[in-house]
Amino acid sequence: MTNKRNALQRSAMRGFTLVEIAIVVVIAGLLVGGIFKGTDLINSARVRSAMDQQVSIQIAWDSFINRYKELPGDYPNAADHISGAATPPASTMIGAVSGDGVIIAIESPIVFQHLTAAGLLRCPACVQVTLGMPSPENSPVNPYGGLLAIYSDNVYAGDHNNERRLALWSVQIPANVLHEIDAKIDDSHPGTGVFRGALISSQANEQNSGTLFTCLADEDGMRLGTVGAGTAPSDVDATKIWIPATQPSNSNCGSALLL
Repeated sequence: MTNKRNALQRSAMRGFTLVEIAIVVVIAGLLVGGIFKGTDLINSARVRSAMDQQVSIQIAWDSFINRYKELPGDYPNAADHISGAATPPASTMIGAVSGDGVIIAIESPIVFQHLTAAGLLRCPACVQVTLGMPSPENSPVNPYGGLLAIYSDNVYAGDHNNERRLALWSVQIPANVLHEIDAKIDDSHPGTGVFRGALISSQANEQNSGTLFTCLADEDGMRLGTVGAGTAPSDVDATKIWIPATQPSNSNCGSALLL
């Protein structure tokens, strides 16, 4: 009886073998690797979704113009030719004039309503039929929860001629994601091409005037950081780049896809 009890005690006190420890380490490694791989896949999916969303809106925009020969959101007779389309204001209302070729922020939701009513865009929230500021209740949002809007402005990077251009604005996107999108659909530089780094103007009241510069770096990869009050978007020239993945990134950056 005593021998049996001693054998049981020795068995209980026995430690793990090297093989058992190795198996545990391998399993732990696989679990950690799977978590990181899953995170990478999720991030890649969000980047692809953000890029596809902007490209699909641009395609819808171009298709609307080709079909109706008018700008969505600025088409005076939209309701006569598109079932369920909103009728833009016929006279001046806080600067909004139907058919004038200029879209201001409060007309942006009507842009998406026209694109949706025409069957060119899928956006359940895009049902705005009166003027109103862009919001998640009447406009699309990107995969990072940032609002999208379309209107005429000049607060995008590289605007050396103070040129007012129609653009698709998107906010709350990490700088390294914007770098990847820019590299895939444009020229990789936030101050040139059709895809720019952007301030969101006071029209939409989405970002403050310093945000753009905290999303950019010099060509050597060093962050620009904060800038003086006199610095303008036109100071973002072709030598500036998006903050690379090796640097701490601002997660609330804006972009403008010029239309």
